[in-house]
Amino acid sequence: VSVVALSPDGSLVATGGDDGKVKVWRGTRGFCVVTFREHTAGVVALQFNAQNALFSASLDGTVRAYDLLRYRNFRVFTTPKPVQLTCLALDPSSEVLCAGASDVFDLYVWSVRTGRIIDVLAGHAGPVSSVSFSPCANLLASGSWDKSVRLWKMFLAGERAGDSSEIVLMNSEVLAVQFSHSGKELAVVTMNNQVEVLDCSEHRDLQVRRGSLDVTLDIKGGYRAEEANTPFSLNAGRYINTLCWAPNDGALLCGGNSKWILLYEPTERYLVAKWAVCANRSVDGVSDVYDWRADTEAGKISLIDSDDSEEDERRRRGVRPLPGVKAGEFAT
Repeated sequence: VSVVALSPDGSLVATGGDDGKVKVWRGTRGFCVVTFREHTAGVVALQFNAQNALFSASLDGTVRAYDLLRYRNFRVFTTPKPVQLTCLALDPSSEVLCAGASDVFDLYVWSVRTGRIIDVLAGHAGPVSSVSFSPCANLLASGSWDKSVRLWKMFLAGERAGDSSEIVLMNSEVLAVQFSHSGKELAVVTMNNQVEVLDCSEHRDLQVRRGSLDVTLDIKGGYRAEEANTPFSLNAGRYINTLCWAPNDGALLCGGNSKWILLYEPTERYLVAKWAVCANRSVDGVSDVYDWRADTEAGKISLIDSDDSEEDERRRRGVRPLPGVKAGEFAT
């Protein structure tokens, strides 16, 4: 599972995986309601709307819309040329759909009603990692690996969105952007484990930063078998890549490449609570205790290939098993 989305009423949970399947689950009972298999590549983004529809973006270059009453794929949104999509966003009215690409660095805007592409927004110099619509204004925020956040003016009469955009430079690659429910603040997550909160109450004052959160120490922990980390370099590959606002905009919930889910107070910039995703220490990346006994001169014991089995040894020697023989060298 690579992405998860929750319906507005909380009754349904949608999951997407690298196998291209989109599954819809009952939130109260945990049963799978339906599985959609139309995508031919991994699913990277999911979003519900208020009209019993689910939208999914995939690396196959398509965005698909699913009817959750009849359980069918009723619309497919395609790009002028094949691209790999990485993110997805719906405007508050669910009339406009936007998705970002990783190979051509553009944003594609479609009409949900007709399925036709409206505009192509160009300007980023790196893969687009996240997009978000403002719930109160005609603004679209996009974050990219070119260390910038762009704010696009949408739905202006007689003017293209690509003609007017404001750029905010960040200190590192942008992984996620998310507007608050009031539309006055924009949270930005960067690769160096910083969460910036930008003031969007007035379009001209976008450069004003209301605060910055450093989550480096809060996401530490969890050793992985495939990583050659020591206790002193454990946090080298830890980062957060997703976040969401509380309904009253009084808290930020963050998660990513770590076993922790973090809850912050964005105004005073302190950690309110943190929860572990899993407590089973047999699962990779959960234990906080470094197991020195698993280290050998050849690497981790769990990553070393074991000796050939008896079947592989017989195959190498050219010995064929005989039907009906239960013991001995020729046993099946």
